[in-house]
Amino acid sequence: MNVFSKDIADLLVTAGIGALGGSSDWGIFVNQEPEAPDKCITIIDTDGSVDNYISEDNAIEVDYPTCQIRIRANVQDVNDIADKYAAIATAINGQLSTVVGTITYGVISKTTAFEKLTIDESARVIYVQNYRASRIY
Repeated sequence: MNVFSKDIADLLVTAGIGALGGSSDWGIFVNQEPEAPDKCITIIDTDGSVDNYISEDNAIEVDYPTCQIRIRANVQDVNDIADKYAAIATAINGQLSTVVGTITYGVISKTTAFEKLTIDESARVIYVQNYRASRIY
C-alpha cells in the first residue's frame, strides 16, 4: 500500500496535471519539495485522522488519511497557479470510489480553502490546500 500522497500524485499524473518528479515545469513531488523546477506541485502527507474503523469480523478496514497539496511558481505566474488549482480540484475533489492500485478511496475531498502560504527566498509564491479521504482495504 502506498502512502496517501503517492496515490494522490498518481491520480494527478493520470489526469495529465503534471509528471512525477523530473526537472520540467509542473513536476509532481511526494513528501519533499525540490529546489527546482520553479513551477511544481508537492504533495505532503499530514497526520490523518485517528478515528479508523475496523469491522467486527476484520473484513473491512477504513482509515482517513490527509495531505497538503502545495503549488509553487514564480510570483508573476500566479495565474498559472490558479489554473493548476482548478485542474487539481476537478481531478480529485469529491471523487467517489476511486481505485488506486489495490486501494479504494470512498471519497476524496478538500478540507480547507486554497490559500497563499508564503513567498519563498527565490520569489516563488506557494499556495496550499488540504485534502482528506476515506481509504477502504
